[in-house]
Amino acid sequence: MVFSDQTLGNLQASDPVSAAQILGAFNHWDDIEVNIRGDNLRSLAVVERLGLRDEGVRERFLHIDGQWRDHRTFAVTSDELAERGTLTARLSQT
Repeated sequence: MVFSDQTLGNLQASDPVSAAQILGAFNHWDDIEVNIRGDNLRSLAVVERLGLRDEGVRERFLHIDGQWRDHRTFAVTSDELAERGTLTARLSQT
């Protein structure tokens, strides 16, 4: 789950207790994984721009429209982000 800085700021101003609980529960992660159907060219272009690591194909990964669909899997770890910059910064560089 991702919250923009503006959303978190609004929540902190209106409900600081809930904001603290959300930050405590969701502010820690080790990696992000993205799964995209191979025919979704726009999403594949985004992960390419972001520089996410291609981890291959997951066959029959999700059941969509009555069929099991293959998906390509991409990932990035918090260590990789610390070394190479945030995802938002990567998008603005391209």
